[in-house]
Amino acid sequence: MAKIPYTKEMALELITKLFKDPEKYIVAQQMSERYDDGGHKVSNEIKMIKEATGKIPAMLGFDLALSLPRYDEEARKVLAEEFIDYASNGGLVTFCAHFRSPTNPEPYNYRAQFGGDAEWDAIVTEGTEINKFFKKDLCQVADFIKILDDAGVPVLWRPLHEVNGSWFWFCIDKAQPRTAAAKIEALWRYIYKVFTEEYGMKNLIWVYSPNIGCNETCMYAYPGDDVVDIVALDWYSSGKYELGTWGRNDYNALTAVGKPFALGEFGPAGDLVTNLDKSPEYKFNCNDALELFTKLHRDGISFAWVLHWSSWAKVKISIWNMGGGDVYMNDPSVIDLEKARAYFEKGEL
Repeated sequence: MAKIPYTKEMALELITKLFKDPEKYIVAQQMSERYDDGGHKVSNEIKMIKEATGKIPAMLGFDLALSLPRYDEEARKVLAEEFIDYASNGGLVTFCAHFRSPTNPEPYNYRAQFGGDAEWDAIVTEGTEINKFFKKDLCQVADFIKILDDAGVPVLWRPLHEVNGSWFWFCIDKAQPRTAAAKIEALWRYIYKVFTEEYGMKNLIWVYSPNIGCNETCMYAYPGDDVVDIVALDWYSSGKYELGTWGRNDYNALTAVGKPFALGEFGPAGDLVTNLDKSPEYKFNCNDALELFTKLHRDGISFAWVLHWSSWAKVKISIWNMGGGDVYMNDPSVIDLEKARAYFEKGEL
């Protein structure tokens, strides 16, 4: 089996160093979930990024809940082996999960409303119908991550992402009064219990990643220092420098807990999105991203990594196909796979 050149502790040490660095950070890429966009294989994603930029990113992300049902057993094995091989070369792995709504699951639906107090209680109560449905999906994800965990791969696990929004079933409800914070904390802790106690995983790094600017609710559902290793924000920018202005309240609140900070997801939003079905114009590219992150550092906002979300159809927001990736990935501030591997070997950035 491939030897992983870093431990969970070494990964956390690198992330902490990058968070404290006044300018360096990892540029990461969320892998595509679509076969026709080249997705579903680590090797495919690396090939596309390297051809476009000349570099391989030091971190790759993937949505397991949305993607694993599309795989048969052999394809899952291949995917796991490719992630392990990537980690053996110094690459960091981060997973999220758009779990289906246990009460409105079909067709694959992660945006439907979930329910009230009774449903929130039932989902964390072993043996209820809602619990059995959710746990089946949860264990499908856990089974996959366990393969990496057994191989010694530290996984940056980002469950219940954007929990302070109102667009996923596991989000804070728009209605007032909101879903009680204790209910959401209980779900996070249930996932934590299943992964760490039932599955015995030892290499997970838990990332709490709310969405920027949801009425200052970023800490509303924070599950506790004992079950979180890293804090993050998901930020889709419409070009208004949100994190450096009103979003700074969220940054300050999250970093106040004393843990490293990252950008769990990033991409353009609104009129900045390049959609070739609507316009031939490329509206936001990697040069724009580099300028934005340089400005954040200049303004005292630090982050260990930024994960660019994947493109889909003719929407181009991945670092390999939104343009300017060669300049971006070769900038001295960017930690790529080669630099990450060198750090794990020599301890120097």
